[in-house]
Order: sequence, then C-alpha cells, then structure tokens
Amino acid sequence: MKKSSLRFFSFLISSLLAVSAVPFYSCDCFALSESGIADMSGFVMKYGDFSSKSVADSLPDILSSDDEKDYLLGAHLDANNTAVYAEFSKLVNPSLEPFTIKLPEPVKFTSESKNYSESQDFYNVVFSACASGMEAASYDIPMLFWLDVNLTSVSTSKVPYTYNFWTGLYTYTLESITFTPAYSEGFSSLDEVMKYKTLLENAVENFTAEGDTIEEQLKSIHDYICLFTDYKIEGRFHDSALGALVESGSVCEGYSKGFKILADKLGIPTVCIFGNYNAEAAEAHMWNYVRMDDGLWYAVDVTWDDYDGKYDIEFTHDFFLKGSDDFFVRHTPCNRYNLTRFEYPEIASWNYGENPAVTTSTDSVTSVSETTTSTQTAEITLSVSTSDLTTTTVSSTAVEFQKGDLNHDGIISAADLVYCANYVLGNGKTEHSCDINGDGRTDAFDVVEMRKIVIFKNLL
Repeated sequence: MKKSSLRFFSFLISSLLAVSAVPFYSCDCFALSESGIADMSGFVMKYGDFSSKSVADSLPDILSSDDEKDYLLGAHLDANNTAVYAEFSKLVNPSLEPFTIKLPEPVKFTSESKNYSESQDFYNVVFSACASGMEAASYDIPMLFWLDVNLTSVSTSKVPYTYNFWTGLYTYTLESITFTPAYSEGFSSLDEVMKYKTLLENAVENFTAEGDTIEEQLKSIHDYICLFTDYKIEGRFHDSALGALVESGSVCEGYSKGFKILADKLGIPTVCIFGNYNAEAAEAHMWNYVRMDDGLWYAVDVTWDDYDGKYDIEFTHDFFLKGSDDFFVRHTPCNRYNLTRFEYPEIASWNYGENPAVTTSTDSVTSVSETTTSTQTAEITLSVSTSDLTTTTVSSTAVEFQKGDLNHDGIISAADLVYCANYVLGNGKTEHSCDINGDGRTDAFDVVEMRKIVIFKNLL
C-alpha cells in the first residue's frame, strides 16, 4: 500500500513537470487568457448609418478649451475627435482617397463573441471616437462644401484583442479608424467638385464688404446674400455655401454657411448654430452667432430675413444682431445634432447697441397734444401718434404731419412707401421714423401698413 502511494505520487509529479514544459498559452486546460489580432478589414459602414445604432448614451461629454478660438465647435472635442477634426480640415483640398487616423487615446470595449461587429459596444466606440470631429469640421469649415459626411465610409482593419476564459469575454482595443470621403450627390465627379471650389473661392475673393464698422460689414454680408439667393429646397447646392454665393437656391444651412465664410474672410468670429429641431418631422433650422466689437455674441438669421420678394420687398433686418430676449422667442438652439453634442457661445440678452449698462442723458421734455415725450437732444426726431396724426418735434418746434406722410413733404403718396421700403432694404437711414404701425421697430410689416394707407388714399 505504501509503495503504491509512492508510485502514484511520482506519476503525478512527472505529469505536472511534463505539462509545465508545454507553453502556457497553448493549453486550453490551464490557460486563463489568450491574445490575438481580429482582422476586420472587410467591415465598412457609411457614417450616416451610425444614427440607427442608438449610441447617444455612450457619447463623451464635450470638453472646454482655453484656445483663443474656443468659439469654434472643434475647440470642444476630446483627443480622438480632435484628431479626426484635424484630418477632415485638410479636405478643403478635395480628395476621395482613404486615410487612416491613429487614435491618440485607443478605446477598449468587450464582447462575448469574436464577431464583435455585431456588438452594440463596437458601434458605440467607433461613433464616439469620430462623430463629433466630423460634424464639427463640417460646421466650422464652410470650404468643406463638397463633402457629404453621411456618405463618408468608416472602417476598421486589424483590432488587437484578449480573451479571458474565466469571464468568457473578448476585450478589443480600437487603435485606428479609416475614412473614405464622398462628395455630395449634387456633384457628378471630383472634377466638378474642383470646378466649384474655384468658383466659390472667386466669389469669396471678389466680395467686398461695405462700411467701416463690424456692424456695417456684417450688414453688407447679410444684404448681399439676401439679394443673391432665394430660399429653394430644390436648389442643387441648397445645403452649402455654394447655394448662397455661387448658384442661387439655398436653405437655412446654405444661408448660414455662406454668411460664415464671408465673415471668416473679414476675421469676424462666427459660428453656425443648429436648432428648432423636430425629431418626429425630421426638421431643423440653422442660423449664426457673431461676436461684436463689444466682446459679446449676437444672433443673425439671414434665412428668415430673406422674404424673397414677399410684401414687395426683398429682405428685412428683423433677425440681425439680436439678443436672446428677442431672438429666442422663435429660435431654440439645440446642442445635440445627429447624436453629437456641441457647445455654443452664449449670446447677450439684449440686441446689439441696446446694452442697458450704456446710459444716455436727456436734455429736454416736449409736450405735444397732451403727450409728454423725453428726447435726448432737441434736434432728435421723435414721433408721437395722436389719432390719425403723427407729430414730430424738430428743434423744439412742433409741426404736425398726417399718418403716412413719412417723408414729411405734406402729402401721402407712393413716395412715402418708397421712403419706408428703402429703409427696410438697408439703403440708408431715414431722417424721420418709418415705424408706421407703432410696434417700436421698422420692418416689412410697416411696408405692408404703408401700402394700405397709400391704396386707401388713392381710392378717396
């Protein structure tokens, strides 16, 4: 019995020594993990298909930045998306050649299967590493007019992994992503893209902003775009700066990107803002924020100012350099676009030039027709409505004019309508107020009211 036990013990020791001579990883009986490279070179997905993968909850928070151009969306990205943004920025020189970006911060994810392309975590990782960078570049850089982000292909190739036999999980490390750019469907070839690139560059180069102040120059850009293009969903290049500056026919995205590209030329900080988003109707809007010489941001919506001839005028300035108190009545910025989170500048609450912290003094008080109104100086023109009369005080002398006699020539005629329309069109300041409907501003509705008055006058 004793010899038998010794023989068994010797056999067990010999067996263990024999097993130890075998490489640890090659024995499934004792190995705790294995490693390898998963070849996923066959995996290709268009960027637009990611939106159907429900990955929103996995997206990283947008980071703040101390960069001097931190108003750009690209300044608020993590390391991986910043690398993607930088490479896509180079596509201002159009190319359809695939390029691979090595991620500064490789991302790990786990799966129960070697076929990890079916793993939700895989989509989450790929999307979170590139989506924000791609979208931010398309907003920040209008010269990417030709690029269709949604048609751009995203792929991975060889992905390192380890397998843990105890947990039954594969741990993958995404180290790089390959992109294959695609041009928008409005183009027939890369040669045509290059042709329109030249046309857009020429349009920007040949544009000369009028005025000495930032406000005047921005107004010049605003008016130029309103006169050049019109709102047309069927426009061939409706969603790019081409539709606003090269070939007429644009929607809000084209208006705002055209505005930004000209403001960029002048060195005026400008961003494109996505908002008024209705997911069920798949509708949204886009406008701009600009930083003015007072260091504050204000909103500009060129699209909504372009009436396309409605009310017998071309455009207004109803949404030009507005603060949040007025602008957000009809605009709601959205910090998430296509599952990507953005960070926008905060605009002032007041309209440009109406900062309540800037005070003015009043020198005189003039009473007319039982109405007392304060004026800054005796020479400032002031209108006070009393029944059908508009009374204007000039140099402290009261002179009465009929409602509708905007140019104060003593009669109501088409000349008064032209007088009002010219102001609304931005063709210069008027000597007298054109706020015919008394709502505190001069816009298209004053032109409509003035037309009614002129027509009624002619019928008498």
